[in-house]
Order: sequence, then C-alpha cells, then structure tokens
Amino acid sequence: MHRLEESPPEVVSPGDLTLLKAWDKASAAAKQTGFRDLGERDGAYFEVRLV
Repeated sequence: MHRLEESPPEVVSPGDLTLLKAWDKASAAAKQTGFRDLGERDGAYFEVRLV
C-alpha cells in the first residue's frame, strides 16, 4: 500500500485506486478503534497490516 500511495496518480489503475480508498477508510477506522479507550497517553504506536 505504501508504494501505491506514493505512485503518481497517472500510473494508478482504477482498481488500485478503489483498493487504496478502501484501505484508507479501513486504516482510519482501525486507528480510531485503537485509540478509543486509551485516554490521555503518550508514546502509543499502531501499525495496521493486511494479514
């Protein structure tokens, strides 16, 4: 996904663009869920991976 995000828009296929948009939405939801119950904490790190 990282390579796809950094690709110039003119080389991204319509299917990849759809996938990228879905990944962005899922990643944002995962981050929001991860931070929801943490309260005020410093130093948290999350990595979202497709498994």
